[in-house]
Amino acid sequence: MKRGIVIGSGIAGMSAALMLTETGIETSLIEERPCLAPLLRGFDRQGVHFETGFHFAGGLAQGGLLNTWLKVLGLDLPYGRGLPEHEIFCLDKRRFSLPCGREALLAWTRNCFPASLAGMETLLDEMSRKMQESPYTSPLQEEKKSLFASADCETVTEHLSGLPLDEDLKAILHTRCLLYGAVPDEALWSEYALVSGAYFFSSSTLPGGGECFLRAWEKALLKKGVRLECGKAAVRVLLTEKEKKFFVSGVELADKSVLEADYVIFTGSPAQLPELLPREAFRPAYFRHIETMPETPAPFVVYGIADNSIPENTCWYKVPQSHHFYAIEEHDPTLTIMTGPCLADGRKSCLALGIHQAPVGIHCKKPDSSLYTTAKGLLTLKLAAEAENILPELKGHWTIAEASSSWTMRRWIYGSTGSIYGCAHTKTSLPLSPATRVQGLFLAGQNILLPGMLGCIISAAIAVDFATGRNCILDRFRTCANEE
Repeated sequence: MKRGIVIGSGIAGMSAALMLTETGIETSLIEERPCLAPLLRGFDRQGVHFETGFHFAGGLAQGGLLNTWLKVLGLDLPYGRGLPEHEIFCLDKRRFSLPCGREALLAWTRNCFPASLAGMETLLDEMSRKMQESPYTSPLQEEKKSLFASADCETVTEHLSGLPLDEDLKAILHTRCLLYGAVPDEALWSEYALVSGAYFFSSSTLPGGGECFLRAWEKALLKKGVRLECGKAAVRVLLTEKEKKFFVSGVELADKSVLEADYVIFTGSPAQLPELLPREAFRPAYFRHIETMPETPAPFVVYGIADNSIPENTCWYKVPQSHHFYAIEEHDPTLTIMTGPCLADGRKSCLALGIHQAPVGIHCKKPDSSLYTTAKGLLTLKLAAEAENILPELKGHWTIAEASSSWTMRRWIYGSTGSIYGCAHTKTSLPLSPATRVQGLFLAGQNILLPGMLGCIISAAIAVDFATGRNCILDRFRTCANEE
């Protein structure tokens, strides 16, 4: 039996492990932390659960693309019991509640921006067509364009400027780029249509949120017999050389033990690859490219507890006045506020997310502890005040329970660089391919191809299909889509 190793137990890693096992490969899943998916687990404060790695998702509704891929994985989830998210875009003193679904969006446009109706209809049609271009997003597509390569590098700003849309409506649409951390002037339109586009048709979560997904993944991994190696860090991918070609032979762990393998799928930050791989196995340009890849902004998050006067399962976006996203330290900072479901006593989680100007990257120096504590406290107060400016209803109706910076993220998740969505996907930054020069070594995760939960799962599917040389996972996707 062929053996496979997946490094990293996030959404991409757990998905890749399930898919490899499904193809008949004996699979081990390596995670440095004591338990799987630390980011997806979230944390509790004062009896309230706070989501960290998952909030709401596009395409989770019945018949949606993400819904289908979750069924491909065989996850035992409460399908059809999704909790819809209410999205409110705050522009100046005005608030726009954006619905989901084609007909609802067109009706909303007709009411709020009547002159933009034709432009919105065109935009939704274009998003739907973009979804049809890859067999991993459309079961009817037979041609294998698995890497989602775009014929051009048109940005979101450039594309929207060519449509008859009101400037305020364009600003609202630009805000969707916050879903993956790329500014509209640099974000690719093709990626926007795939990632943000799914949210136009449905935006929801499931009862239990991230914990619900985590339990389903854990159950599926156990059922499939995936070997879990938690509390162990991969320190080196072992290779053999034959006729000037390199082949995967296994992975060395921090305790000096070795796991042999025919395939390795790495799902962490590309910034780790130079430490895991021998330089001679790749061209120098490959590592130079990794070392110069830009990353998405660093996050700063305030975790609060709101009372029953604040709506549940709602997201408020502060719409930027320009095509740029501003940090907390700057004037008019970019901000997002999210609430979770109500508890029995009416309380709910309330997160305020901003951008921090702190440097990101795997090699950033550790901050001075005393200065860091002081700066974190000041940023917490500033972000909380900005949240109350956008949503005055919060004043006197929430309390701050915790805060996290990019450094918190780096401590919490092994291999994290501290950025929001890892490598930035822009017109000037080419993503790494799932396949590498090393035979048997593949890459997956939101740093590869597409960000978000959907991007992680699809990248895992592509990596597994590449590894096996067959379309087992793609065929399974088509079967599940037809059943839907």
